Amino acid sequence: MPQMRSKNRVLSDKNLFGMAALLAAHDYQVRWFEGEKGLDFSQSPPFEEDLSKENQLQIDAAVIRTVTKINQHTLNYIPYVQAIVSASAGTDHVDTNLLNRKGIYFDNAAGSNARAVAEYVLTAIVKVVCLKNIPLANLSVGIIGVGAVGSEADKLLGAAGVTTILYDPPRAKRDSTFTSAEISELKKADILSFHTPLITDGPDKTYHLFDEVGFWSDVDLKFLAVINAARGGVLNELKLLTLKKDKVIEFLICDVWENEPLYNEPFRQACLLATPHIAGYSLQAKLRASWQCVLLLNNFFGKETHKDFDFWLNELLPKQKTARSNSVYSHKDGSSLYDILCSLNPIEVYHQKLVALDGFTSKEKSRKFKELRIQESLRDEYAYIKIEESLLAQFPLMRVLQTR
Repeated sequence: MPQMRSKNRVLSDKNLFGMAALLAAHDYQVRWFEGEKGLDFSQSPPFEEDLSKENQLQIDAAVIRTVTKINQHTLNYIPYVQAIVSASAGTDHVDTNLLNRKGIYFDNAAGSNARAVAEYVLTAIVKVVCLKNIPLANLSVGIIGVGAVGSEADKLLGAAGVTTILYDPPRAKRDSTFTSAEISELKKADILSFHTPLITDGPDKTYHLFDEVGFWSDVDLKFLAVINAARGGVLNELKLLTLKKDKVIEFLICDVWENEPLYNEPFRQACLLATPHIAGYSLQAKLRASWQCVLLLNNFFGKETHKDFDFWLNELLPKQKTARSNSVYSHKDGSSLYDILCSLNPIEVYHQKLVALDGFTSKEKSRKFKELRIQESLRDEYAYIKIEESLLAQFPLMRVLQTR
């Protein structure tokens, strides 16, 4: 049972969008830390305030991002913590088995960035079809991993007229309402898009997925594109590099990297689109993650939740963004659909800035990669941008993207 106090004490990453207002509204006593600096107080203290070490350790709950690792070492600095919540879809930065053994509650904001990642996938596919001059409706896309993100990608791609092939045997085992495609069906797809968690061992292992079953060695295999917006390590980058050289895969699109942030430069150079783990980066996704974390804390501590997500969306998102018009984009002669989308989504800006990191030392590349993830202004999801009717008529896919 959680320990009841007049004010529960929360240690929170300061870079979580809207978190200050949300925690204040729910009467939490908060200490802020820089996630990138970690929780090792023996080094430079990550706190904004000059607190005594005794106070630093008096924490009931922690709210983290993927940059903060939770293991025995970091738990040593927050020994009284009762609950840890992560504003992320993934959990591979947290030793969940350790937390279970210690009776520390853990949960994460699964699904908070699903729409943003689905939009990334569709935007990347639009780039491919613009280059190849083929209609979206002619494509079939294999979605590997059909959780919150994969399901949203299926929904969005389906609305755009794309045929989807859903592959997720682990889900089929636990969900009687879901039927996974066979791996033979997956091989017939034009594009593969990966959305699994990173699991390094066990029966549902996803590390270097498909390597052990000989999937990639099929002589008839041919893919227009392979997209990884899941986790670095889900795909074997060296294997994909070979497959691209052998013309088994025409285009590689990657948002996550093995040994991230120290990405493999030859693999990066082989990618049509390479971004620094930002597929899920949108204002709405960031606020959704913070909101879900507060809901989890409230449920754990038995607190009443004030208002709903739409209230906080309207309260915290800058009004000029929620009402932004893109009329400047609708009159560019000769603009492709991809040009229009890139005017709304800085996907190519991220790509060019990541390209510019090639050649730096490992230390500098690591630092600059992390900076890239926080320097660019967060985008609005397409559904929250006001689009001119003339543009919607010119590009019907834009109308699909306006649906929530």
